[in-house]
Amino acid sequence: MSTGARLTAAPGTALLCWLVLNAYATAPIGRLTWDAPYDLVRLACLLAAASTGTVVARLTNARAAHRRLTP
Repeated sequence: MSTGARLTAAPGTALLCWLVLNAYATAPIGRLTWDAPYDLVRLACLLAAASTGTVVARLTNARAAHRRLTP
């Protein structure tokens, strides 16, 4: 069993997702661009999603561990 998700990994995950999204999902495909207001909102949404997923995973793992330890 893993030790659980790390909240410190959320910014790196969000940045990696943004790079993939920016390079392959928006025009022009294959070229990284920066449109400050638009990309900042996308980065904030990706960071929020990664952080929320990490917190939910931590809570789920903690709850499962608590259930295993209590009779």
